[in-house]
Amino acid sequence: GKDFCGRIGPMSRCFCGHDYSQHVWDKGRKKLRPACGSCACSGFRYIPRRPEEVGEYWLPRRRGFDVTLWRAKCKCGHGHEDHDPNR
Repeated sequence: GKDFCGRIGPMSRCFCGHDYSQHVWDKGRKKLRPACGSCACSGFRYIPRRPEEVGEYWLPRRRGFDVTLWRAKCKCGHGHEDHDPNR
């Protein structure tokens, strides 16, 4: 299906590139997602941090693979840095 369920923690990455810990809830928690305190991101949107989270479990085992440089790809094939986080 389209839905993805994952555990969100302080180090979970948002589409804007910042961690969940950098996002703050408004006082009444009336919004569905906390806004980012470091950029113009309108609300936290989870993106996977590791290839195993999207089923690419073989990538970290490849020689020379650097997980810190890996980025999850969207349907168009680009990483999150190539898109506006507010769209």
